[in-house]
Amino acid sequence: MQVQDDYKGEPGCLYVELAIDEGPQTLVGSTRLEGNHTFNDEQITTLMSTIEGQPYSEYNVANDRQSIVNYYYDHGFPNVSVESEAQPSPGKTSQQDVTFKINERN
Repeated sequence: MQVQDDYKGEPGCLYVELAIDEGPQTLVGSTRLEGNHTFNDEQITTLMSTIEGQPYSEYNVANDRQSIVNYYYDHGFPNVSVESEAQPSPGKTSQQDVTFKINERN
């Protein structure tokens, strides 16, 4: 970290520079759907951003959960619930395997 007071000769101006080492990017190792009896995997995965080989993001997982819920709501399943779980891929560093557990409750 570099800190400089009175930056460019201006009293009270502070300059701070941070060096960030991001490390390796975490990718999605695999995506699995469980409990989807009415709709096949392909119908649901076309709605999702969490797919194998893409960057892993908890934000995307949350959006995918909501997309699945919305899809079921739109097709007459008002009581559907979706939970997600991410675990490190066995034997692979920097990868997460993601499972979406769907309870259709119709």
